[in-house]
Amino acid sequence: MNNTVYLHVGPHKTGTTYVQGLLMRNCDRLAEQGVLYPRKTFRNQGRAVREALGRGKMPATGADVTGAWPKLAAELSAWDGRAVLSHEMMASASAAEIKRMLKALGDSTVHVIYTARDLTRVAPAMWQTGLRSRQPFSWEYYAQSLRHPDSDHGPWGKRFWSSQYAPDALARWRKHLPADRLHVITVPRAGSAPELLWQRFCSVLGVDPSGHDLQPPRSNPSLGTAEAELLRRVNEQLAATDVDSSRSLFWIRWLGRQLENRPDMSKFTLPVEDFEWMAERSRGVVEGLRDGGYHVVGDLSDLLPQPVDPARAKHPSDTDDHAVLDVAVDALHRTVRELTLHKRAARPGDAEPDDY
Repeated sequence: MNNTVYLHVGPHKTGTTYVQGLLMRNCDRLAEQGVLYPRKTFRNQGRAVREALGRGKMPATGADVTGAWPKLAAELSAWDGRAVLSHEMMASASAAEIKRMLKALGDSTVHVIYTARDLTRVAPAMWQTGLRSRQPFSWEYYAQSLRHPDSDHGPWGKRFWSSQYAPDALARWRKHLPADRLHVITVPRAGSAPELLWQRFCSVLGVDPSGHDLQPPRSNPSLGTAEAELLRRVNEQLAATDVDSSRSLFWIRWLGRQLENRPDMSKFTLPVEDFEWMAERSRGVVEGLRDGGYHVVGDLSDLLPQPVDPARAKHPSDTDDHAVLDVAVDALHRTVRELTLHKRAARPGDAEPDDY
């Protein structure tokens, strides 16, 4: 048996939702091409990776993860051909965690796929991910944490760079795997054909993407400046209450969905003062990848940010209160409409006002 396991380690906001969606959608076609994507155990993959890295129970639900990783590792290793596992948590794995994960894969030939993206596009997206997870911090606070990860601005900077600074993330895998088995796929620039990322991914797997279903799966679109500020303010209010965190997290994510794809959104553009130092970090990423001897698919210039138009750059916290109010009204309208369409219609008289 010739077994090869490809670990797509992310990180977050580098097209992972898109890739994972297409892996799921095309798993039957991929199996015909000799590639396993374990669809049946998809929902347990997060638990399996968390157990493999020794990171305890699921954070939102407290669900036990024991036994999930040995089961998934056995499925991947038993496949006669190529198998793929994709999860963003692996990008921040320490050298010790990587060693433990690789040991469970036994004699499999392991490859790592790291999708890299322009940091000036990743950072705002990661900040918004925090907002969707009940975090109340402003962009200014988050940017300071990224710029000064050892400061008092919380752990966000350290978490970000542990996975998003590609040379460091790959160096930890390099301690256990040769460079020619570490693949870097650059995320195409904004405006590129969406299927280009999938084509690059398939080239690493050694499969022909023609004939694949490329219907875009569920995406994670960005929020506008006013939409992000509304979500942040709601989180700020929730932080001062004792509501159940897991239940409120569900509704915050629901609210985030209602704020997506609004017409005439004011797109968040990285402020000039943040663009300059982040562009310098991006150049460091490109140099580190070029010197690392990794297999690069795409163009490293994809990772260099495009200049910011100062006239368009704006802090979300500078958003006018009237704009936030307009967004709030629209979000409430969308929520009521959504609930009305999906819930049982009320009986006549249920919504009648009380008698005075």
